[in-house]
Amino acid sequence: MPTRVEVDTDQLVRGMRRLTEALPAEARKGSQTQAEQTAHDISGGVPVLTGRLRNSVTVVTQPDGYGVSYGSGVPYAWKIERRDGTVEQAVEASQSAYAQRMTEAAQAAARRMG
Repeated sequence: MPTRVEVDTDQLVRGMRRLTEALPAEARKGSQTQAEQTAHDISGGVPVLTGRLRNSVTVVTQPDGYGVSYGSGVPYAWKIERRDGTVEQAVEASQSAYAQRMTEAAQAAARRMG
Protein backbone atom coordinates (compact mmCIF):
# COMPACT_ATOMS: atom_id res chain seq x y z
CA MET A 1 0.00 0.00 0.00
CA PRO A 2 1.52 3.38 -1.08
CA THR A 3 2.20 5.96 1.57
CA ARG A 4 0.64 9.35 1.06
CA VAL A 5 2.38 12.50 2.27
CA GLU A 6 0.69 15.89 2.29
CA VAL A 7 2.54 19.15 2.77
CA ASP A 8 0.69 22.27 3.86
CA THR A 9 2.17 25.16 1.89
CA ASP A 10 -0.33 27.81 3.03
CA GLN A 11 2.16 29.52 5.33
CA LEU A 12 4.80 29.58 2.60
CA VAL A 13 2.34 31.04 0.08
CA ARG A 14 1.24 33.73 2.56
CA GLY A 15 4.87 34.60 3.28
CA MET A 16 5.72 34.86 -0.41
CA ARG A 17 2.74 37.17 -0.97
CA ARG A 18 3.86 39.46 1.86
CA LEU A 19 7.40 39.48 0.53
CA THR A 20 6.14 40.26 -2.96
CA GLU A 21 4.14 43.16 -1.57
CA ALA A 22 7.09 44.54 0.43
CA LEU A 23 9.73 44.47 -2.29
CA PRO A 24 8.39 47.06 -4.77
CA ALA A 25 8.65 49.85 -2.18
CA GLU A 26 12.12 48.69 -1.22
CA ALA A 27 13.12 48.46 -4.88
CA ARG A 28 11.95 52.02 -5.52
CA LYS A 29 13.91 53.33 -2.52
CA GLY A 30 16.94 51.32 -3.56
CA SER A 31 16.63 52.61 -7.11
CA GLN A 32 16.60 56.21 -5.90
CA THR A 33 19.58 55.69 -3.60
CA GLN A 34 21.54 53.98 -6.35
CA ALA A 35 20.66 56.62 -8.94
CA GLU A 36 21.83 59.34 -6.57
CA GLN A 37 25.11 57.50 -5.93
CA THR A 38 25.64 56.85 -9.64
CA ALA A 39 24.96 60.50 -10.51
CA HIS A 40 27.44 61.53 -7.81
CA ASP A 41 30.05 59.15 -9.20
CA ILE A 42 29.55 60.40 -12.75
CA SER A 43 29.62 64.06 -11.70
CA GLY A 44 32.84 63.51 -9.79
CA GLY A 45 34.47 61.68 -12.67
CA VAL A 46 33.82 63.91 -15.66
CA PRO A 47 36.44 66.52 -16.59
CA VAL A 48 35.49 70.07 -15.66
CA LEU A 49 36.31 73.09 -17.74
CA THR A 50 33.11 75.11 -17.52
CA GLY A 51 31.04 72.73 -15.36
CA ARG A 52 28.37 72.37 -18.06
CA LEU A 53 28.84 68.63 -18.48
CA ARG A 54 29.06 67.99 -14.74
CA ASN A 55 25.89 70.03 -14.19
CA SER A 56 24.04 68.00 -16.83
CA VAL A 57 24.18 64.88 -14.61
CA THR A 58 20.82 64.56 -12.86
CA VAL A 59 18.65 61.95 -11.17
CA VAL A 60 15.39 61.45 -13.07
CA THR A 61 12.17 59.75 -12.11
CA GLN A 62 11.20 56.74 -14.22
CA PRO A 63 7.89 54.85 -14.20
CA ASP A 64 9.53 51.93 -12.39
CA GLY A 65 12.08 53.80 -10.27
CA TYR A 66 14.88 56.26 -10.90
CA GLY A 67 17.62 56.75 -13.44
CA VAL A 68 20.44 59.12 -14.31
CA SER A 69 20.50 61.61 -17.15
CA TYR A 70 23.88 62.58 -18.57
CA GLY A 71 24.82 65.14 -21.19
CA SER A 72 21.42 66.62 -21.99
CA GLY A 73 22.04 69.74 -24.05
CA VAL A 74 25.79 69.20 -24.04
CA PRO A 75 26.84 68.31 -27.61
CA TYR A 76 30.28 66.99 -26.63
CA ALA A 77 29.06 64.76 -23.78
CA TRP A 78 29.32 61.46 -25.64
CA LYS A 79 32.72 62.37 -27.08
CA ILE A 80 33.98 62.83 -23.53
CA GLU A 81 32.28 59.58 -22.47
CA ARG A 82 33.89 57.61 -25.30
CA ARG A 83 37.26 59.01 -24.29
CA ASP A 84 36.98 58.64 -20.50
CA GLY A 85 34.30 55.98 -19.88
CA THR A 86 33.10 57.67 -16.69
CA VAL A 87 29.43 56.82 -17.21
CA GLU A 88 30.18 53.22 -18.18
CA GLN A 89 32.34 52.73 -15.08
CA ALA A 90 29.73 54.26 -12.77
CA VAL A 91 26.94 52.13 -14.25
CA GLU A 92 28.98 48.94 -13.96
CA ALA A 93 29.72 49.70 -10.31
CA SER A 94 26.08 50.53 -9.61
CA GLN A 95 24.78 47.21 -10.92
CA SER A 96 26.46 45.12 -8.26
CA ALA A 97 25.70 47.69 -5.54
CA TYR A 98 22.00 47.73 -6.50
CA ALA A 99 21.85 43.93 -6.57
CA GLN A 100 23.41 43.85 -3.10
CA ARG A 101 20.88 46.42 -1.81
CA MET A 102 17.96 44.43 -3.17
CA THR A 103 19.30 41.19 -1.68
CA GLU A 104 19.60 42.90 1.69
CA ALA A 105 16.08 44.37 1.35
CA ALA A 106 14.63 40.93 0.59
CA GLN A 107 16.47 39.40 3.52
CA ALA A 108 15.28 42.15 5.88
CA ALA A 109 11.68 41.77 4.68
CA ALA A 110 11.90 38.01 5.19
CA ARG A 111 13.24 38.50 8.73
CA ARG A 112 10.41 40.91 9.57
CA MET A 113 7.89 38.33 8.46
CA GLY A 114 9.38 35.93 11.01
